[in-house]
Amino acid sequence: MQSCLRRRPTRRCTILVTVWSCLAVVLFYLRANRNTNHPKMADLSLSANLLNSHFYWPILDVVQRARIYPDGKQFVDMVLKHPIDEVIKDFELRGLSTKSNKEDIAKFVKDNYLPAGSDVKAVVPPDWQPDSINRLAESLAKEPAMANWVQSLHKLWRSLAKEAILSSSSIPHLSSLIMPSGTDSNWFIVPGGRFRELFYWDTYWTMQGLAVSGMHSTMKSILNIMLAFVTQLGYIPNCNRVYCLNRSQPPMLCLMFETYLKATNDMAFLRENYHLLEREYDWWMSERTSTVVIDYKYSYAMNHYGSTESSRPRPESYREDWETASGSGEPEHIYAELAAACESGQDFSSRWMAKPDSLASVETSHIVPVDLNAIMHRNEQLLSEWAGLLGFKAKMHLYADSAEIRINAIRNVLWNNATGCWFDWHLEKQAPVSNRFYASNLVPLFTGSTHSPETTVPQVLDYLDKSGALVYPAGVPFSLSGNQSHQQWDFPNVWPPYQHMLVTGLANTSNKRARQLARRLATGWLRAGLAAWRRDGVMHEKYDCRLADGGAGSGGEYASQIGFGWTNGAVLDLLSKGLLD
Repeated sequence: MQSCLRRRPTRRCTILVTVWSCLAVVLFYLRANRNTNHPKMADLSLSANLLNSHFYWPILDVVQRARIYPDGKQFVDMVLKHPIDEVIKDFELRGLSTKSNKEDIAKFVKDNYLPAGSDVKAVVPPDWQPDSINRLAESLAKEPAMANWVQSLHKLWRSLAKEAILSSSSIPHLSSLIMPSGTDSNWFIVPGGRFRELFYWDTYWTMQGLAVSGMHSTMKSILNIMLAFVTQLGYIPNCNRVYCLNRSQPPMLCLMFETYLKATNDMAFLRENYHLLEREYDWWMSERTSTVVIDYKYSYAMNHYGSTESSRPRPESYREDWETASGSGEPEHIYAELAAACESGQDFSSRWMAKPDSLASVETSHIVPVDLNAIMHRNEQLLSEWAGLLGFKAKMHLYADSAEIRINAIRNVLWNNATGCWFDWHLEKQAPVSNRFYASNLVPLFTGSTHSPETTVPQVLDYLDKSGALVYPAGVPFSLSGNQSHQQWDFPNVWPPYQHMLVTGLANTSNKRARQLARRLATGWLRAGLAAWRRDGVMHEKYDCRLADGGAGSGGEYASQIGFGWTNGAVLDLLSKGLLD
């Protein structure tokens, strides 16, 4: 068959290739979906019921479009004073509509809702100790300002720890905050600012910092919450709010487990929950996978982002989504694609837009992302490694085979040898989306998803040198597209997750030039963050790459927030690795 494929395909050859491609995809799916003894995320009926039990869509439409609050998230995070049925009755008795006086709408909200933040309270993590960061601080004794910064970041965990006030069994929910059943944990670390809940992928970088701070019980407590979500739903939602149940976020659970195991060697915890790590992996393979066919002969099941039950605007950004989709002729499609972009964690970026100046052209679910598939490859590697340690020999080989298939897919679909980098793939066009720079293109370095690293890494370094992304004093911007999009995930913003992944990925190679670059990039970003802290006394969720003094990032639906969980974690981890010059 291979000799047949070297020639222009004949009709008979094309049929054979099609059959073999279909068989390959079927086998891949069988590997991914071998466990059938669990309910499939409750068919998402749980998320629909929870959403409808808390939000009445006519109320959302009237309140959010009236812009009672500049930030729509403030309204959906408010706590109902009465059961939703009573609130609906009051709404209807007042005869409110989008044409009503804004003051009347604000009066209805005041009479029926408690302020945002009423469903959480501050809590001091039980394993927080003031001196557990001393070793890292002492290693920075030659730079007193940096050492003091480390101590301050360690203290910030106390202000970012929140406990849920409302019970998960209170239905109908008076709060949009939810906690899964099956865990005694009801407190967690929040990002900060407007984000008063547990976010999925943010928590990976938060855990890097918690590990440095020696807060292993906190790490385990948060993992238990996420594992309980997998038990209950089959996946981990974007955050623990009912309005985030229609989407997940980058699947970092296995990588969080890796961080926890390195800190504790708690193999009993791994053995107890290994099946749940598999279950989340299964969900991504069954719910977020499409087939890519290359040259008529190679078929790969590759992951992409998506959403479910997204035929309406996001409750937390209702007005913005409504305005984006207004007049499009296909609002339900746009709503679904916007939710899919939220699942990616990058809401929003020109990366997901067919036209960089038009958010209405968002097409997230049509794109096979480099970073997502690299993360899935790392998940497969870890599941195989852990299966071997736990004595699950068949699973060890199964996931090793899946990882091998994945690395071939990353190389054959996403790698551009002429350019020397990986690029996202468009499912409908069956071609690379573009050759634009995004920091997400470099994530295979972080996940160990590079084929032939001895040749690949030098090519990537040459690509980076030519890209223009390395010339800024405060870090590498997520993208070099900004003048048209004005989205927060575009230029000039440096985002801690991708700064951390790029630096760590470069530092983990055996290439001297790459390790030197890692130190230079880490140092520039860390010193900018320190400058901002010394000036303003806050940590930002994102920074402006052009400002060596650590100016905050900008753009998007809301102002840059302070806190900030993943920034604190990335800083502590990079410093603990000795990457500061």
